[in-house]
Amino acid sequence: MPSPSEQQPTAQPPHAPAGNKIHGDIHGSVAQTGEVHGDITVQTIVQEIKSPDGELFEWQVNEDELAEVAGQFVEPDGYAQAAKILAERSVVVLHNTGTGRNFAGLRLLAGSRRIVRLNSGRRLGGIKEDELHADDGYLWHATGPGAAVLTEFDLTKAAGLARTRHCRLVIIVDQPGDVPHSANAQAVPLKPPDPVQVALARMRHRAPGRFEEARAVFDRVLAGKLTVGDPPHKAAHAADMAITLTTEGGDEAEFARKLDEDVDRAVKDIIHDGWASEEFTMLMAVALLEGKPFDEVAEHAVRLDRLARAAELPQDRTPRPRRVFSKPKDRLLRDIRATTDLRSHSSHPGLREQTVRFERPDWANAVLRRFWQQYHLDHKILLDWMCGSDEPEAAVQALCTIITEVPAHKPLRPVEYLAGHNGLRQRHLAGKTLTRLAGKHNLRGLVEDILDSWIAGTSVNRKYTAALVCGAFFETDRERALERLAEIARTDSARAGDAVIAAVLVSLADNANAPVILRTVQDWLADKKSLRTRDGLRRVALELAMWLLGVWTEDDVPLVDAAELSLRHPEEMRALAWTIAMDRSYGPGYLRRLVSLCDQGTLRGTSAKARADRAEFLRLARLLCPDLRWRSRLETTLLWGLCHPTRRRQMRYLFRAASRVSRVDEGAERPADSG
Repeated sequence: MPSPSEQQPTAQPPHAPAGNKIHGDIHGSVAQTGEVHGDITVQTIVQEIKSPDGELFEWQVNEDELAEVAGQFVEPDGYAQAAKILAERSVVVLHNTGTGRNFAGLRLLAGSRRIVRLNSGRRLGGIKEDELHADDGYLWHATGPGAAVLTEFDLTKAAGLARTRHCRLVIIVDQPGDVPHSANAQAVPLKPPDPVQVALARMRHRAPGRFEEARAVFDRVLAGKLTVGDPPHKAAHAADMAITLTTEGGDEAEFARKLDEDVDRAVKDIIHDGWASEEFTMLMAVALLEGKPFDEVAEHAVRLDRLARAAELPQDRTPRPRRVFSKPKDRLLRDIRATTDLRSHSSHPGLREQTVRFERPDWANAVLRRFWQQYHLDHKILLDWMCGSDEPEAAVQALCTIITEVPAHKPLRPVEYLAGHNGLRQRHLAGKTLTRLAGKHNLRGLVEDILDSWIAGTSVNRKYTAALVCGAFFETDRERALERLAEIARTDSARAGDAVIAAVLVSLADNANAPVILRTVQDWLADKKSLRTRDGLRRVALELAMWLLGVWTEDDVPLVDAAELSLRHPEEMRALAWTIAMDRSYGPGYLRRLVSLCDQGTLRGTSAKARADRAEFLRLARLLCPDLRWRSRLETTLLWGLCHPTRRRQMRYLFRAASRVSRVDEGAERPADSG
């Protein structure tokens, strides 16, 4: 018998328009910036949540840095213990701020074939085995406000990979509380080395020919400003001052004052009225993207410059062309107290790149605080600029710095602006920032208060953002997260509902969540209030079921392993299948999915795709009819046909085809089939 003629592609959500209009830059199939008109699909949202991992390698430590470590290193307390742990376990975690953790990490990895700084935006648990190389040394930082959270899973996975690949990994975090409890044996609290010894070692390395002169200046002017417990970077700054006084001269009292100067005051002092937007934008770009390649930082500085200049003009005017070759890079960086480091390219051997940083390691956050406090009229420009930086981790850390370190009556005001924005990137940045604030900064109460206000409010975009945050809370409080997601799903907005669906689907990455999610979907389908008021909860539950069952699929973004769910939870999946099959709106979609898998190429093909399609066809058929003998098929067809009486002939054909597939592919012995 030929297959039915109405074979169609997989059904799409009924509310999705045929042609969504998305205005803004596109990355893959995802709208990134600008305004979005129309519904955003579940695939789009999931793809944005599961945004492709960035490059693992940020930059390779260069020869000058290795020489500085070899010539200037002074052991902090705890270093010997850290060296022992690294030798035995291939991984060590260093913590306590202001102790020279980065310098100690580089020293621990000395002797490696190369030392590479890893991208802190990449979770250690997501690193693939082939991305690490034997005899290499790796540094991974989770430091500063909004830094990534180091989990037990991440640490265990990284330690296993390091041992397997015969490489070494040093992880740097801020406080003891940032280390998982089970990993305390691999963590070492460092204490700062003697600051005078640090300063002497630096002078000896940087000015070997005039060391005694520099030491005399240091002892006379600066040594008294250093005390036990001072961070090594302050001691290094004192050494550089002593060298400058020795080689160039200067006002000793002014140098002594600057050594004690607060970092916020130091940032204020370099900014003056003669600066053009070029200096301001480069200063902000380096603060946001410190340690990144200079060409990328400069590109984002130019983009901020354009935004700032455009904001100064009426809407019908364009900025005046900028003067060409106005200021060389070296002078521009010198004015903002930044410098570049020449490195071997992290991805392309034989090529080189420059990374940019401030001369002092504590300047980036101070610049962010200064800009946010002093230039309040430009907050929205800065937020939109951060969202377009292609560096979501840097943007999250910058926002966390602003929220936690800048005094404000409403500290979450910038997040509220982003959450209500029509741009996808803005909303996802708001969601990531709230998640990080709740976990890293113990601001869960503040975050939950604003989530509740968004859920009870009328803004669809904020409900969307709240759904993303609730999805991220699955790890810590699944029941409460699902309660909030149900409240959001009751809205009439398909966009907010799709965000709920995406948040739930993403949580299925953890197999432990599957039973509670399947149970919750069944509860939502049976919700009496939703059945009575016809709110959005039942629609969300039905569409979730379509994804969970594998009726709706997306090749580019694998959302659900429906076959694995069917194997582990057969009864729950069978119940969902019958709920969908008997629904007058979504049941035809289940039928069309079966038809799309049941063509002659699939039934008789020998390719890997044909075999996979046959297995999927058989799985979906057996969710409705586990026993494919003729009597059971007849009963299933009669029952299913009650809701779709015009499709009974098609149903009979499909179940007979499934019976033939099961006999051929599984070699099952069946009695003669007369149906």
